[in-house]
Amino acid sequence: MQITPFGKLVRSYRIQVETRTKEMADALGLTVSYLSAVETGKKNINNSFVEAVAKFFGDRGLSVKAELEEAAAKSKKNVEVDGLCPESRALVNAFARRLPEMSEAKKAEFKRFLDELE
Repeated sequence: MQITPFGKLVRSYRIQVETRTKEMADALGLTVSYLSAVETGKKNINNSFVEAVAKFFGDRGLSVKAELEEAAAKSKKNVEVDGLCPESRALVNAFARRLPEMSEAKKAEFKRFLDELE
């Protein structure tokens, strides 16, 4: 079982607030197997799921939305492009096609560029 960064964080927070997987799944309207599959990376994480999990922990006194969003971004297998304009979608697709062939030096250069945008 390969637990994702998001799954590790959710599990850690769930233990911190002393909630069992079944209790959390019930509160989110999910099955235990679905929640477990999200934690282990077998199911994709979408933004509404991250929001629901953040609210779940927020209701229990943990303000962890930013951490959950960051971990979810590291864990996602797919990038949501539905809300992007056609030019932006084309840019994302072009990058995804070229990434496997990109040298480590180019990847590092691109990462530095992105870090400067923050």
